Amino acid sequence: MGASVSWQHRLVADLLPRLRGDRRRASLLRLPELLAHEARRPEAQLAGRHLSGLDLLRSEHRGSAVLTLEPRGAAPDAPVLVVVHGGGHVRGVTAAQLRWCAHLARTARARVSVPFCPTAPRATAEVVVPAAAAFLRRVLADNPRSRVTVLGESSGGAVALAALQVLASAGRALPDHLVLVSPWLDASVPGGGARRRDPLLHADQLRECGRLWAGGRSVHDPLVSPLHGHLRGLPPMTVFSSTRDLLHHDSLRLAGRAREQGVALHLDLRPGLVHGWAVHPRTPEGSQAAARISEVVTGRAEARPHAG
Repeated sequence: MGASVSWQHRLVADLLPRLRGDRRRASLLRLPELLAHEARRPEAQLAGRHLSGLDLLRSEHRGSAVLTLEPRGAAPDAPVLVVVHGGGHVRGVTAAQLRWCAHLARTARARVSVPFCPTAPRATAEVVVPAAAAFLRRVLADNPRSRVTVLGESSGGAVALAALQVLASAGRALPDHLVLVSPWLDASVPGGGARRRDPLLHADQLRECGRLWAGGRSVHDPLVSPLHGHLRGLPPMTVFSSTRDLLHHDSLRLAGRAREQGVALHLDLRPGLVHGWAVHPRTPEGSQAAARISEVVTGRAEARPHAG
């Protein structure tokens, strides 16, 4: 990792593989069992300090839980952020992800809604993406005076981008901005230069997760891998990625396609950082990402076209 990488990020990059366990040696046949450790109520692990100044609201959408973190005293037209969580399509939302969402709610003074996406193999792209699109339609209808941003993290990036493509193809209203954090947009996981350096991701396991996510569809189907779908007409995008991330080529390809199709996209590509670096607000790099996301959510920053 380069000299510009903070010691806090180095610590995170060193500790995360140990905390997650050595899954690289695990049998792919047991992958769903090994990864589907979602807690029934991860929000119960949020301590009071994580919810300081926030109200935690619970609702449902098509039988799945939705949590909304709302700053106390927020105006009726406060900005809205919908966060689609990652987890390789096979793991549910975690307490750590909810703590990050609480941080974003306070930083941006925004209502942050987190739909709990059902996971593969029980639920595939054919079920999850249309449900996500329907949820976004509901959010947009319920908040006509608010700026609405959608954020997809890791595999949640595929769900978020594909859901916006579904809305666009149907001529529906779209959110104001799309933020993607270390997005996984091509379920086939083509070869990439970061494969040997990524301490968190393993290509073969991701491909198996992608196969489960695809269900009966091709992994190249745009509903499964939205990198293969149309971008024209989509809202501005902000993308966070890193050269040590096995999946960073997805972000590069997305930036190229956005440029070709006239979609504004700002790519924050950092050298030497690991997958998901932007979700760790206690590191300088993660703090910078949270500040940028806050500016996007509140409308203080507009996406700048990627210069390539």
